[in-house]
Amino acid sequence: MEQLGPEDPPRIGRYRLVARLGQGGMGQVFLALSPAGAPVALKVIHPHYAADPRFRSRFEREVANARRVSGAFTAPVIDADPTAAAPWLVTAYLPGMALSEAVKTQGPFPLPAVYSLAAGIAEGLQSVHRAGVVHRDLKPANVLLGQDGPRIIDFGIARAAEESGLTRPGAVLGSPGYMSPEQAAGQPLDAASDVFSLGAVIVFCATGEGPFGRGPVAELIRRATTEPPRLDGIGEGFLRDLVAGCMQRDPRQRPLTWQILETLHRHAASPEGVGWMPPRLAAAIRARDEPVEPPVDRRRLLLGTAAAVTAAAAGGIAAVRVTGKIAETGERAAFATTAPTRAVPSATGTRPPGAFASPAPAPREVWRRPMPMYGWMAAAPGRVFAADTRELTAFDARTGTPRWRVARRAVQRPVVVGDLAVVGERSGHLLAVDLASGRERWRHARSGVGFSDLLVAGGNVCFAAFNTELDRLTLIGLDPRTGAERWRAEPLTSDETTFSHLAVAGGHIAVAFGDALHLVDARDGRRSWRAPMRGARLCGADAGTVYAVGGGQLHAVRDGKDAWAVAVGADIVRGVLVADTLVLSESGALTAMAKADGRFRWELRDNSPTARSWDLLVPGTRHVFVTATGSGDLTAVDTATGAIRWRHTVKGRNPRHSDAVEADGTVYVSSTADSSDGRSRLHALALPQ
Repeated sequence: MEQLGPEDPPRIGRYRLVARLGQGGMGQVFLALSPAGAPVALKVIHPHYAADPRFRSRFEREVANARRVSGAFTAPVIDADPTAAAPWLVTAYLPGMALSEAVKTQGPFPLPAVYSLAAGIAEGLQSVHRAGVVHRDLKPANVLLGQDGPRIIDFGIARAAEESGLTRPGAVLGSPGYMSPEQAAGQPLDAASDVFSLGAVIVFCATGEGPFGRGPVAELIRRATTEPPRLDGIGEGFLRDLVAGCMQRDPRQRPLTWQILETLHRHAASPEGVGWMPPRLAAAIRARDEPVEPPVDRRRLLLGTAAAVTAAAAGGIAAVRVTGKIAETGERAAFATTAPTRAVPSATGTRPPGAFASPAPAPREVWRRPMPMYGWMAAAPGRVFAADTRELTAFDARTGTPRWRVARRAVQRPVVVGDLAVVGERSGHLLAVDLASGRERWRHARSGVGFSDLLVAGGNVCFAAFNTELDRLTLIGLDPRTGAERWRAEPLTSDETTFSHLAVAGGHIAVAFGDALHLVDARDGRRSWRAPMRGARLCGADAGTVYAVGGGQLHAVRDGKDAWAVAVGADIVRGVLVADTLVLSESGALTAMAKADGRFRWELRDNSPTARSWDLLVPGTRHVFVTATGSGDLTAVDTATGAIRWRHTVKGRNPRHSDAVEADGTVYVSSTADSSDGRSRLHALALPQ
């Protein structure tokens, strides 16, 4: 960590720079403070990249993809400006220790810890791949171990340089010793390349050395392309077989991430918290969170001892490892309504006066039940369902009594259609079970690489299948009674790489893919219209209109044309439609716009020092439920007024809410926090009248 130099600007965008953290292949990394005072990592791209329009175009698309990556074992991208004179991006502040340093200082992991770490990395890769991103530089330095478990950092952005033509002829972006043979040979990559790198990281964790030993870069590349990996150090048994499968020379022979997780699930404890780690390593990571207090400018940055800061030096997204936290000062504030921070030309609405009281009232908890892991929620009359990576459970909505439980390892939020619950399994199947008994009714084998969330539209269960590079996407509709495929839409193709999740628009499905919005009839898969919109992010849809953010504007699209469009700025991450209001989220702020004409209604800012970005933005009937990264609070916001109705707080270390669903005046919430029993909780919370 270094002090800012005289040539460094005091601010970049909305962020105040605090210190230099390091320099990677693509830019300079700074420690910065958000407008709310939260510590973040800000990377400024090198001038020779920024001067090339091909790089800028690719960088914008790859940042959009990376911002859609979310999961328990990844580090989120929370802000970016690809159009700035010097393009920049912001990622989360993550205290902890790189796996490379952990093994160097503490030695190789015992096998149970290797199993757990491998499961966490595999699940993180699954999140990355589901967003259509290939990491391209998975290595021990890009796996961060913190008090909330392992996280994958630095995913995706290196591709912008690789495909813009700015690399030297014959140069390969990646880390020799961990890159796949096809990457070392400069060939096209998909998710299988990351699986190879996962195998290499497992070898390092178990033995203290990579699978191709040490040596000059050219020699490591030669070994990766001509020699088998060195696996003698991990002994015999299932782990050796798993690693050997991951590191097959032919990418088509490597397992998929769900298959890796399926294998590890029988042996691995959950890698949340530090309980799975070797005791000495767990103690070292806890010690790094103990603060001392040297001042930094007006706010104080609490730094730990020795290696307090490690900056990610690889050429992707840099998520900063910092030991310590921003000290709380008298500037801590509650959620409060404020004036907009950007111009909204058609904003003629009014804001509710004054600031809301803090703390907000707690909701009445109707019941609480343990569940094995935090996961996804769905509701049906009289039932609420929790799907996680271990099982699918049905609870009585009134009492919370478990009615049935089946071992269905989910990778998607379940949907309810008729008397069935449908969920995507790690086995690669879609599974339908009877709502009353949990008995299996049908199973559908999906083909493809990545899949969207499930939707029910036009009388069908619908989803999108896409390849990892996202140049081809196919919508599919299944008969909900039998699981038989009813239709398969003509594939969408694009040179662009952004994909936004689907939305239901009456009997149609809206999808943002590549450089356009599409509306597809959910009854037969026929496309109704296509509207050009580069990098669009869906916010919702109703019977005749699709709402999306693209190009710094919020659009309402009917019959393939804008019914209206208003400026909202370039920082919107996602949005939801609740009744007649569109709620848009960006780092530290929510903005509400009228569905009818885009008029501004209210803005709500999170001014607390710990606010980073919104992990959850869940629509209800007249509320939106939000929780911020690093916060144990779930907040219910009235979408008509912006008023905060209640705030539900999870106690314990590393608290978080993972999903929520509203049904019949009750909000069902899944949560987790480090605790003695290691279990998550399902809460039933009463909505205000």
